[in-house]
Amino acid sequence: VSKQNVTTIRTQKASHNRRKQEATFVCPVPGCGSTFTRSFNLKGHIRSHNEERP
Repeated sequence: VSKQNVTTIRTQKASHNRRKQEATFVCPVPGCGSTFTRSFNLKGHIRSHNEERP
């Protein structure tokens, strides 16, 4: 079974633009080093360290 490519040029550009933003939100957990462009994403990530459900 072959995989279909469902990514469009528009979604590729949107993804690229998001990744160009400076990641100003840094995970405070020692040794993690994850960075995020939005505080919402950092908050969800921190829950993964606390083993909380999203």
